[in-house]
Amino acid sequence: VSVYPETLLDRASRWTRRHPALAAGLLAFAAAAALAVIAILGIQSSHVREQERLAQEQARLARAKSLAESRSRVDVQKRLEQERAEKDRLNRRAEAWSHYLRGVDLAHRLGLEPEAVAALTEAVRIDPQFTEAYFERASALVRQGKPQPAMADYLTTDRLTRELTGKGHAQALW
Repeated sequence: VSVYPETLLDRASRWTRRHPALAAGLLAFAAAAALAVIAILGIQSSHVREQERLAQEQARLARAKSLAESRSRVDVQKRLEQERAEKDRLNRRAEAWSHYLRGVDLAHRLGLEPEAVAALTEAVRIDPQFTEAYFERASALVRQGKPQPAMADYLTTDRLTRELTGKGHAQALW
């Protein structure tokens, strides 16, 4: 009889031959455990990828929200500027109307053509788009016997009316 140290592989092989059912069960358990570890790692990997995707999506949404807010601020500022400009324009128009009404009153009721021309000139200075003021000033200039400056005002009246309506002023060029 000789005694020699048996290798681990030889011992496992002999044990497997003596206990085949137990060896098969252990092998199945090891395979199942390996598959479970692989599945868990796969699930964990997909979970990590999903978390990264969600973080990127949240960052993209945050950028989009920030951009929308900045655009909204810009839009609000533009609207405020437009409202201020419109308010200024309306204030100028109201002031021009007071001069216009004074000029019309001076010309038609009192017959004071020079004072009427001065008031209407002030209305035109305040609001250069004031078609009616140009027309009334031209009429007052004609009554004063100044047809050349009146013609310039009649032409301006016609041009402004054409810009506004697409048609000329019916009375300015009779």
